[in-house]
Amino acid sequence: MTTSVENKPIKVFIDTNVIIDALTLRDNNYQPSRQLWRHVLYGNIKGYISSKQITDIYYIFKKYYRTEQEIRANLSAIVDSFEILPFLKGDVLACLKTEMNDFEDAIICEIAKTNMIPIVVTNNLKHFTNAGLMVLDPEQTLNMFSLN
Repeated sequence: MTTSVENKPIKVFIDTNVIIDALTLRDNNYQPSRQLWRHVLYGNIKGYISSKQITDIYYIFKKYYRTEQEIRANLSAIVDSFEILPFLKGDVLACLKTEMNDFEDAIICEIAKTNMIPIVVTNNLKHFTNAGLMVLDPEQTLNMFSLN
């Protein structure tokens, strides 16, 4: 089941915190993040992350998993589930000019814009003021596209 007019999956850029919450059950409200990921797997959502996020996630996982094998297995699941976009010089230059206060989140927005991905999904909406894109939390995304 796809939900867009053209029968194509919804394109969304997924913030690091959504992935961490889905895999580590870190937040009491992790269920929407897990449900969003399931819709990526079902093909209703085309999920994107950046190559930069992979290294960030690796280091965050060191807090949650005991072995390198567990970390790599979870990274493998991410790589298998999401499209990984490059983090390029043009993205950095655009971030330096942005009005966003959080540089890492500005990177996400610039990569999304470069790749014409209209929606960013995050569990930290307040970091994305002045994003220039539609920014939703996982539950809002599921509700907007009737995926819950």
